[in-house]
Amino acid sequence: MRLRLDIDDVVCDFTWGVFKEAGIPIERVSEVKSYDYNEVLDFKPIWERVKDDNAFWLGLPVLDSHIPTCCVAYVTARYCPPDITKAWLVKNGLPELPLYYVKGVKKLEALLSHGLDGIVDDKAEVFMRVYKQLPMSFLVSRPWNRHVVTPNRIFRLEELDWRVPH
Repeated sequence: MRLRLDIDDVVCDFTWGVFKEAGIPIERVSEVKSYDYNEVLDFKPIWERVKDDNAFWLGLPVLDSHIPTCCVAYVTARYCPPDITKAWLVKNGLPELPLYYVKGVKKLEALLSHGLDGIVDDKAEVFMRVYKQLPMSFLVSRPWNRHVVTPNRIFRLEELDWRVPH
């Protein structure tokens, strides 16, 4: 089984960085119901401040450092340049796996073209689209995807060690 990992809010704590930038306690993340945090903050001005700030991207903390052996690549739609993401991975001692930059629907196309069996993602829309064609995909539980009912929900990446056939 060959899975790809999303980076933000799966491996990297992007939400923590946004909340810190907004001056909002991270404990309020439980109030979030949407991917853009609209219940808690006005995302657009924060995004405009951080999107081109390499220090922001490099300073984000690791959310989950356990990268299971079934995860063979990173696939992301991040705004920052690939070299910044690669530097973040190295800085945090994470495995050097192939890194694919894609946008939106192209995540599914990237998976299929690289012979991968599924994704590990936090974004409900991406997960649901990919899951229909690649049912060995997993949804990492976050406040903004609580509405999704799936047997393939995980809370920590280490769960993949026993849930994914080797």
